[in-house]
Amino acid sequence: MRLLTLFLIFAATSSLPAQSPSPSPSLTDQGWFPFTISAFDDKTPADLDLSHLNHTPAGKHGFIKPNGETLTDNTGKPWRYFGTNLTADACFPSNEEATQFAAHLAKIGINLVRFHFMDENWSGTQLIHQDNQPGLQPEPLARLDFFFAELKKRGIYSNFNLHVGRQYPDQPPGAPDKSKGIDNIYPPYVEALKQYARDLLTHVNPHTGLAYQDDPAIAIVEVNNENTLMMNTWWPAKITGPIHDNIAQQWTDWLHKAHKNDLSLLREKWGVQPATPAPNLVENGTFQHNASGWYLDQQGGAVSTLSPSSEADAIRLTVTKPGSEEWHNQLIRSVPIQSGKTYRLTFRARSDIPKKIYTNTQQSAAPFAMTGLWKELALTPDWQTFELLFTAKDVIPDKTNLIFGPNGHTGWIELSDIHLAEHNDAYLPPTTTFETGIPLPTENANEHVRYDYYQFLAETELNYAKEMHRFLKEDLNIKCLVTHSHIFFGALFGVRREALVSDVVHANAYWHHPNFPKGDWSDKDWEINQETLSQDPTGGILSELAVQRPVGKPFAITEWDIPAPIDTLAEGLPLLAAFANFQGWSGLTLYTFAHSREDLQAQHYHSFFNYQGHPAKRAGIPFAALLFRNGSVDFGHGRTTIQIPTTALILDIVKHNGSIWSNWRRFYERMGLDGSLALKSPTALAFSEIPFTSPDLLRRFITPSPQSYSTTPITWGNNESKVATVINDHVLFATGNLPGKTHTLGPIQLNVAPMPSEPEPNIPPFAIFGLIPLDGQPIATSKKLLGLALSRSENQNMQWRTDRKTVSNQWGYGPSLVLGYEAKVTLPGNESNWTIRPLDPTGTAQAPIAQNTDTWPISPSHKTVWWLLER
Repeated sequence: MRLLTLFLIFAATSSLPAQSPSPSPSLTDQGWFPFTISAFDDKTPADLDLSHLNHTPAGKHGFIKPNGETLTDNTGKPWRYFGTNLTADACFPSNEEATQFAAHLAKIGINLVRFHFMDENWSGTQLIHQDNQPGLQPEPLARLDFFFAELKKRGIYSNFNLHVGRQYPDQPPGAPDKSKGIDNIYPPYVEALKQYARDLLTHVNPHTGLAYQDDPAIAIVEVNNENTLMMNTWWPAKITGPIHDNIAQQWTDWLHKAHKNDLSLLREKWGVQPATPAPNLVENGTFQHNASGWYLDQQGGAVSTLSPSSEADAIRLTVTKPGSEEWHNQLIRSVPIQSGKTYRLTFRARSDIPKKIYTNTQQSAAPFAMTGLWKELALTPDWQTFELLFTAKDVIPDKTNLIFGPNGHTGWIELSDIHLAEHNDAYLPPTTTFETGIPLPTENANEHVRYDYYQFLAETELNYAKEMHRFLKEDLNIKCLVTHSHIFFGALFGVRREALVSDVVHANAYWHHPNFPKGDWSDKDWEINQETLSQDPTGGILSELAVQRPVGKPFAITEWDIPAPIDTLAEGLPLLAAFANFQGWSGLTLYTFAHSREDLQAQHYHSFFNYQGHPAKRAGIPFAALLFRNGSVDFGHGRTTIQIPTTALILDIVKHNGSIWSNWRRFYERMGLDGSLALKSPTALAFSEIPFTSPDLLRRFITPSPQSYSTTPITWGNNESKVATVINDHVLFATGNLPGKTHTLGPIQLNVAPMPSEPEPNIPPFAIFGLIPLDGQPIATSKKLLGLALSRSENQNMQWRTDRKTVSNQWGYGPSLVLGYEAKVTLPGNESNWTIRPLDPTGTAQAPIAQNTDTWPISPSHKTVWWLLER
């Protein structure tokens, strides 16, 4: 049998570019030089030292608190934070490391550390005991105490995360990884989280003499990282055991109250299933007669066998040779379906190792077309129940097969309880009562069931967030800011949740997060998108953040990165800082300085997110810290606020059956808008809790009267020049296609020479340039400026794939190298009184490269990304 259509589908998805070693820079290559910044550089005095920006100790002026849409201390002075994440083991440096590292962070402009993944309990190296015994592990806790005290001395506040990576005990197969969402609804996990918070926040730090709950150097406590019930909503129905039963009872109780104990209302709205269910169209779907009636199709040299499973009523398909195409091994059964009818397919499945298989229905005669079902499924060694709805089409009577394919994998898969029947949209079993319990729905429930279910989840999550906020503020009496989770997790439901509950609203954001083609996180099988943020037509992730900022609360970014090895990532921090000022945000946090203590020593980068060891990421930190913390770009005028009725959120998630990631786009599109609005003016969202007769009613407000967009200091790079700029009296920044052109940036001219020819033709010309005062004066009168200039960074011997989207796990070795460029800058004032000196990685000025001049020569021969300009 030739399944041509299926062959074409797989051929299209499996033709990836070959991995091919491509040239990478070396120390001898033109324009490349090492620039290794140590995480333990605490050298003072230094010419680039921003520690004076921090008041010391942290908490000197009392607890940080919200004041409208800003953060302030007890003096009423606005407080912005420019912070970094530390992840897992990196949260616990040795005492010697802690002293130097804290000093270094202050030196580069950091005034907050977000302690992330301290609760990870699978390695045994974090605060939570690996076996979940009560209390905190003493060694990492002692290290945390000392490090926290060192940070506090240097004016660096802390953000403690509570639930990030902890897997609670007795979690059943099929439940979300790291217990995400479960501790929003399952009381024993909620209590476990409360106990962890109690253990950590009531602990007295011997170096400060204060419990963390009483220490004003704790700026923020985050309850949950990237955690919601509103995504991946169907898992409760697919698990078994106490968690399932508890949630099912909560669901029944909620329905009982919502429908005033009147089951007839529910029966009328949801529908009642017929007393006699539709017959199963799959004969021997439980394999009681072994494989009778099933056909094992093997083509292209494929070798596989069928055998009984070790469990009753199941069959095992073992593949020893996959064949030359993914569809060359298939388990097939003829099924009598009809075009135009909707069917429900359910079955259980598992595999020897995690893998993806497929199931489909297909004509068994030419032209072998699909007949309504094709679905890829992720199996694990644990049994899972799958439920699929499809409407049959193009059926040839008596010539349609139901197919299960191992998808090119070797090893075994097992199948059981295969049931295919005509689908009835009614939901309630005929004997259901409130006393017997209402079954939890799956994604195939009708829209009326889904409407109630999403309401139940949204209310449950909001009540949980309110309870955790109350517990921390009242039972533990903590005085710092409390934030619940992140707006993207829950999409617009998440924005509403945070607007109603959190003291400061947070978001995690990545420009082109790595993609894993096979679905699972992998250090080998990954890809990145090389698109340049500043050239995205609508503003990319920056606009996506801005349009979802809720009105009335301070807003901050808790994770930010343009992941390695994106070539243009050096533009990220300066752009973010300028845009955040323009939008009136309160905080920015890099993700992540390091994932482990070993990473703190790194001289090259070996993963997507680490800043340490990546000179192009590290180069922008002082510049962006100065820009953001000094408010170098003014808050924009004429903010646009979109008001959305809460009822519209429920209808939207019902319509799209749980698909709510970036659902702001659907509301914006209905108003003829897109994210580019945030490039022209500040933006925000508001929610109306009043029921609307027309839930589609959206409102747009502009307050105050809009300033002319032409005065916006940020010019985006989605133009013919492919250059983005930030130009005002206090900062000059340009990014994009700078090489080979002359650029007028306010009072200066930047003349950039063409880049040396690249070894790779698909690397576009790219560079960044920045100039910002170090003395707080406007650029026109400043006596001391920090200059920033570079193109990109690479490790030595990185093994790029030909399309430059991955290096797999071949990251190369250090020290990482920076690609510089040649340029001349005509400085402000038209006075020949400037002295130009390159700065080394410690921020110490070297011998002058020019004196008594009005021209700044930029060259890779200076072996720096920073310059000190004085007059």
